[in-house]
Amino acid sequence: MNILAVCPPAYDFACYDLWLKPLGFLHILSFLKSKGHNIIYFDFLDRFHPLLKKSGIQLKSNEYGCGKFYFEVIEKPAVYSHIKRRYKRYGIPLQLFEEFLNDKNLKIDLILITSSLSYWYLGIKEIVQFLRKRFKNVKIILGGNYAILCREHAQKTLEVDFISSDYAGLDFFNYLKMKVTEKDIFEQTPLYQVYENLEYVALRTSWGCPFNCKFCGVKLMYKKFYQKSYKKVFSEIEYFYKKGVRNIAFYDDALLFKNENLKSLLELILVKNLNLKIHTPNGLHARFLDKDLAFLMKKAGFVMPRISYESSDAKIINKFSNKVTKEEFIKCIENLQKAGFKKGEYGVYLCFGFPSQDFERLKSDIVFCHNLGCKIFLADFSPVPKTDYSFKLNTENEPLLQNNSIFPAVKKEDLNVIYEIKNMVKELNKKF
Repeated sequence: MNILAVCPPAYDFACYDLWLKPLGFLHILSFLKSKGHNIIYFDFLDRFHPLLKKSGIQLKSNEYGCGKFYFEVIEKPAVYSHIKRRYKRYGIPLQLFEEFLNDKNLKIDLILITSSLSYWYLGIKEIVQFLRKRFKNVKIILGGNYAILCREHAQKTLEVDFISSDYAGLDFFNYLKMKVTEKDIFEQTPLYQVYENLEYVALRTSWGCPFNCKFCGVKLMYKKFYQKSYKKVFSEIEYFYKKGVRNIAFYDDALLFKNENLKSLLELILVKNLNLKIHTPNGLHARFLDKDLAFLMKKAGFVMPRISYESSDAKIINKFSNKVTKEEFIKCIENLQKAGFKKGEYGVYLCFGFPSQDFERLKSDIVFCHNLGCKIFLADFSPVPKTDYSFKLNTENEPLLQNNSIFPAVKKEDLNVIYEIKNMVKELNKKF
């Protein structure tokens, strides 16, 4: 079966390639390929697609493989008319996708489309409309985060034949009359071979999260916490290392939980003398980052480990999460420093723009973390679909209102404080 697999463009005010790849999708495609299906893949957010280069579009990367996407400024949807920012379509132009399909000139038996952030659905809509016209009788299947969290909205908005509501795609495989387990999918090596140019790979040592933060949608997508063996993860890293990849980004939601698994992985990386740069774009749990792990992280090549402190505000801690105490956080930073991480070489995530947030307390937290040597990363609040705050803020019926760029939980009179805090963080981070 010839399967056309598509990662759509992103419609947003801002978008940056921070090791951004459709990891779950690549696991599912890997399984399908292992069963003999032919995958025709197109990622609109592939910054190094040969068709971009052929069109004279050259995009640069930093030393870690990250960089800006190609974009075009487009008209803002009506709900954003009051936002004084440019709205953009990020990704490869549609005409190049049409050129790609013309060059392939294959009979397509099935179309799979993945999805990411809920408020990027306009990019999905564009691609579904295009594919529906071109492949009138081919079934179109939608999966991914938006499909899971906004199923009802997707049903009303998109002309697709099936919407998968399971992150491992088990209902999709059932639709295809294939017997598959979560383990079958999660243990696959993601199908990065579909990219002609790779400057990094995003990987997972685990799926899901054992915690239950009220602002997070992970528990809505994953039924349980699943951890892969360190030997399996190492085999994936070694495979891509031999292909020339040196930047590895772990996208676990709880990378340090049951940290003996990670310690064993890092020890094996050191034994095999792999020269890696390891990144952790998702926040790390400070209470699990002990001295031994900190030393292993430093030796194995971790770059800018990002720790979740989130807030010292009791209202936020009690309402949203309770990941770490102030004492645990300080101990974590001490462990990183003893391991050789210098000030400015580790970062911290702080909650930003949360409902009823005390901004003076946030400023105090920023100064506290800066004085500990942390580079500050503000985690902008977005009301995740199907969580209490999405209903309270009345964003369920229109995912565009879930965009963190518009600070949906902040009163208009407080927006000046938002920009003041952003500038404060920018100036403090410059000091490292």
